[in-house]
Amino acid sequence: MKDKRVKKSPTGIIIAVVAVIVALGVTLAAFIVNVDITRTLSVSNFTAGGTISFYGADVSQYTNSNGTVSVNYRDSTAPNYITKLRISVKYRGNGVGLLRVKIAEEWSTTTAGVKSVMPYKVMMPYVLASSYDASSTGNQSAWYDNRANDYCYYYATPIIASSEEKTINLLNTNSAFDVSSFDSSAIANDAELNLAVYVDAVQVNRYPQYWHLNRLPWTYGDSSSEVDLP
Repeated sequence: MKDKRVKKSPTGIIIAVVAVIVALGVTLAAFIVNVDITRTLSVSNFTAGGTISFYGADVSQYTNSNGTVSVNYRDSTAPNYITKLRISVKYRGNGVGLLRVKIAEEWSTTTAGVKSVMPYKVMMPYVLASSYDASSTGNQSAWYDNRANDYCYYYATPIIASSEEKTINLLNTNSAFDVSSFDSSAIANDAELNLAVYVDAVQVNRYPQYWHLNRLPWTYGDSSSEVDLP
């Protein structure tokens, strides 16, 4: 009599393996998204971070529990009035790096103790400490406004800061905001504004991988030349 053996189907095993891979993929995707959005980046020997302050006022009095900073955009006598806002970048890196900054604005209203985030999309007229002029070409020691594409400001040249930490001002220290160009008519009178700053630094030859850019966004951006920060 022939011995008839029933072969077990591998379908169950395959499904289990696929399920594990999918679950792992979802977990990694969520982790990567969170890191890309919220991190103060440290790649290789680069460190970079943002600092928010107000001229003549203690910023800690306006810092929320989640790390965002409350900014007054209506009362010009307020210590945290938006023209007094100061944002700078602390940067250090022995190699050649690239730098970009995002100012994240949260508009919200609070009713009966319940906070509601408002879907306002406002292109805020910040006044930059050094602005990449529309007529400029090539690398400049200035900030290029690329917010229309990715909400970021780019320091429009590769930089070196050796082992000493350097500070680059993002906003003008005399007046950080052009009030005359700001239309608040579409914003609720009781809306609150909170800000957070995210800084991203990367090795000059790795920006396509980290920033997903085919080229540097400013006109004729050149990744092969750099400046040493003063």
